[in-house]
Amino acid sequence: MTIDNDNPNMELLPRAVDSLTVDKSHADIHKLIVSTKPMTATQKKSYNAVHWALQSYANRWPSQDKFHSHFREKNIALQISRQDFLKLINYRNTNNDKPLINAVDGLTDLKVNFDNKLPGPEREFGSTNLFIHASMRKGVVTVVIPPSTRRVLVSAKEATKIDILKIADNLVTKYPLSLYPFLKEHFDKLPANEDEYTFMVDENTLRTALNVQFSNGSFAYPAPGDFNKNVLKKAVKQVNAADFEFKVSSELKKRQGEAYFVFRLTRAEYEEHDEIRKQYPLEMAFISDKLKSYKLNSPDSYLKKINSEYELRYFKYLIKIVDSELSAKKGTENEIRNPGGYFVRVYNGNREAFERHYGDIVHKEQENQLLAHQEEERNLAEQERIAFMNQRNEMLHTYWKEIDSEEKSAVIKAFIDKKKVLAQHARLIEKDGIEDAAANHGVIRGPWLDFLQEYFGITDKIIEDSISNETLYATF
Repeated sequence: MTIDNDNPNMELLPRAVDSLTVDKSHADIHKLIVSTKPMTATQKKSYNAVHWALQSYANRWPSQDKFHSHFREKNIALQISRQDFLKLINYRNTNNDKPLINAVDGLTDLKVNFDNKLPGPEREFGSTNLFIHASMRKGVVTVVIPPSTRRVLVSAKEATKIDILKIADNLVTKYPLSLYPFLKEHFDKLPANEDEYTFMVDENTLRTALNVQFSNGSFAYPAPGDFNKNVLKKAVKQVNAADFEFKVSSELKKRQGEAYFVFRLTRAEYEEHDEIRKQYPLEMAFISDKLKSYKLNSPDSYLKKINSEYELRYFKYLIKIVDSELSAKKGTENEIRNPGGYFVRVYNGNREAFERHYGDIVHKEQENQLLAHQEEERNLAEQERIAFMNQRNEMLHTYWKEIDSEEKSAVIKAFIDKKKVLAQHARLIEKDGIEDAAANHGVIRGPWLDFLQEYFGITDKIIEDSISNETLYATF
């Protein structure tokens, strides 16, 4: 199979992160997966993982338009390491990869009907394979994505965010995995100053959204009451048991012989905490690990108190105090034997001190962020420079190996002549500065000159000290 693409390697999952969001567009949420062979729970989690990986790759471009323009009608082959993929889908049966291999392979068989529901000439609808190829071999998951799927999975239209790690951790069976993003789209319509949202949906739309099996002209659990009892109620219970942004209740109703369902979404108590957790995943993971290391009773109850940047900084302030005291008193007669209890005392007794120093703490944090940003920019610039040099040298080195001896001699002679000129240029640069020297004397350094100088190990000092071509030829 030929894969026409840049072949990105998606080994980019930060080890400490416990939250990864993906943008689900309206068209994607309502993409109708042909349900003659419904997706398993592992396949739905795998689909979310591939969706996140593709969006992460797309984020390397300045915009989604430039990303799509770059690939045009090409396929993309995403590669995700087994280690990252297991975390993305929370696959815990690590001693047996066969079910996972089968689930990933099965993604190739998925067909979808799609309809972006836009008016007029902008409407797009049809049927296609979701993926061209999917497999897990030799520790790497490879998924080949066609342009039609790529444009749906990377789209800014009516996007709602879901946390794929939280979903993978909290939802076990296949129907809740479809119900949650369906409800999340509606929950996002809830105004910020309101706590409740009610909507209704017809039976067939809900069955399709949950990917209930459809064969021989009818859905599984054809009676509305059976569907409600065996599918929806169980899915609602699992969604409510998780720590999501909302709680949901559902009710089966009938009108003129047609079944429909009424959903009521209520804002969860810890929505602000969830927002902080999504916005600061590394910091929250660090704090969570610290609270657990202190053997604190009910660490999650303290973690959920972090519902603002102010509280986030307070916990980091407390951890610094606790770690300092644990280290200072370790091995002494005053060693702290109960770090969890000590943390609680520090938490209850340092609010006023923190408030007095809050301005200084924020200022120091901003300074550190600026330094980190500057360092990141320097590292990025250096990486880009190295990548360019490697690409250039590879190209020139390939050319050098392919040309015959006569052409090599001509290149070497031109190189020598130019280098003798550059020795003079170096003195001009030292005397006039690079800008004036370039303007007044045409000082240049071309890629061939730099490459060949590096290739043959010729230094500027050798060039300046050379008094004849024979000396330079000897160097070659």
